[in-house]
Amino acid sequence: MLARLRWLPVTAGLAMTLGCAGPVEQPVEQPAAPQGADVVHLTYDWPIGLIARAHYRLDKEREGNGGDFAYAVKGHYRIETERSSQGLQVNFSEVELGVDDGGASPEGVEGYVRRLAAQAAAISPGYVVSDAGELVAVTDVADLRAALLQELEAFAADQPADVRQRIGEMLDRLLSEEQLVARIQGEWNRDVGQWLDARLERGYVYETEFDSVLPLAGNATVPTKAQYRYLGRVPCSDRDTGTRCVKLDMQSFIDPDGFRPAMERFFEQLGRRMPEDMDVRMDYTVTVVTEPDTLIPHEVRWSKVTVASLGEGGSDTRRAERGHIAYTYLRGAAVNGGAKGRSARRRER
Repeated sequence: MLARLRWLPVTAGLAMTLGCAGPVEQPVEQPAAPQGADVVHLTYDWPIGLIARAHYRLDKEREGNGGDFAYAVKGHYRIETERSSQGLQVNFSEVELGVDDGGASPEGVEGYVRRLAAQAAAISPGYVVSDAGELVAVTDVADLRAALLQELEAFAADQPADVRQRIGEMLDRLLSEEQLVARIQGEWNRDVGQWLDARLERGYVYETEFDSVLPLAGNATVPTKAQYRYLGRVPCSDRDTGTRCVKLDMQSFIDPDGFRPAMERFFEQLGRRMPEDMDVRMDYTVTVVTEPDTLIPHEVRWSKVTVASLGEGGSDTRRAERGHIAYTYLRGAAVNGGAKGRSARRRER
């Protein structure tokens, strides 16, 4: 495939977590598609009263320095939307998630902390989206913290003070406002935000550049390159006989020329010197099946593989994350027999 055009660098919006750009900016002059070309225009239009059941699975593994582990978080939850003064409030309820580590986690405190961390990282607080499809606020943080604290009360009550302190510090780190905003922003961009108002022609690759944020590296910003493709029109689900959805693909990778300066600054903040032969590679891929005229997603798959190397004589650490979310809509989506919803802004008029 040939590059159809090169998008301008993304400079607006909230900080982006690695792998997910914000709304892509179109060039001033976009080449006209030839007559008969398959072109899709992606627009945001989530309705008030949208109800969905999401089936979720996340597999994570690590090999190398620090020990090996692998586990899966899987389950389901309910999503509903309602009117907010800032746009559209997205709420989560009926959350049932479990952690399957195949018995590989250590017993006692270590195993409990690992399983709790995996579960906490998968639970989402509510958030607010503007009428333009931009994430503007994260809500329900206090309720989420309270629920997790309640869950560990029985366990922590019989533990020494230092163990209770460690668990509390872990929750503070996972549920800090900064981490939650970065995570929710990344998930929204992955599923919806990065596709806003894009016009894509099937058969071409589209490119853009943006700064990614590494939350676990002191929010260091790293230059990132991404490629986008529109793969064609597909059924929204196995039950759908038409092809009212589109399949989209995004792949991103760290710009090696910009990675080292960013990480050197991070190591300086820690009062340490970055190893001369340290290298990090990250490949991130997202595939989305969505409704083009609303950007209501029906299926999302992603894969993120990170390899950190300390060079000759050092050890490599490999981390892999693979996720899948399938949505069943009970109300509000254009398919599933419901009337096509209108945005919160349009409903008010």
